[in-house]
Amino acid sequence: RFGLEKLDNPYSFAPYWTHDTMRCSEVGQQVRKLSMKICQEKISLDGALFYQNIVNYNVSMRDEFLDYQYSLINGNAYLPTIFNWLNKKVDSKLNKEMDTVFPVKERKEPALI
Repeated sequence: RFGLEKLDNPYSFAPYWTHDTMRCSEVGQQVRKLSMKICQEKISLDGALFYQNIVNYNVSMRDEFLDYQYSLINGNAYLPTIFNWLNKKVDSKLNKEMDTVFPVKERKEPALI
């Protein structure tokens, strides 16, 4: 129905997949964009950043944590550049592997966030 194809690999808990508008190799970039937007707009705390302290979380500190998170994202010009470079390297390797598993075919444009 949606053109979904997945790699049948009994040894993987997250097999590669593709459908008419997106491949699994594109999800990471979309999630990063959404996460950055959420952090920039101080909507929510990033779970990966605050996971270790979740047990000690106190809602009264939410605004302070949102400000801290915002300062981490905007306070260092080098960190986003480094992470973008690392993410592109990982995505590039995954895309090459995806091309060997699923032949490239014309796809519809994905919905943008």
